[in-house]
Amino acid sequence: MNTGIQDDYALGRALADGDLDGYEARRRPVALRVVAPTDRMTRVATTRSRALRSVRNTLLPLLARVPALRNRLATEPAELDYR
Repeated sequence: MNTGIQDDYALGRALADGDLDGYEARRRPVALRVVAPTDRMTRVATTRSRALRSVRNTLLPLLARVPALRNRLATEPAELDYR
């Protein structure tokens, strides 16, 4: 939802400034930055491999203890760190 709100804001600014060509150039990197980790997290969460599930289930509780990683995983997909 935050990505959509940011997109709306950026599009409104582009329309007001008459710079629609710059809109995609500014927003595409943000979209890729949001979609790529979300795709990776989905693949990790839904793996059918027993070995990968075992590794995932072992590593996730350890990684959750790292505040910087935990914050990034929370803010990046929600686009809370976009400026």
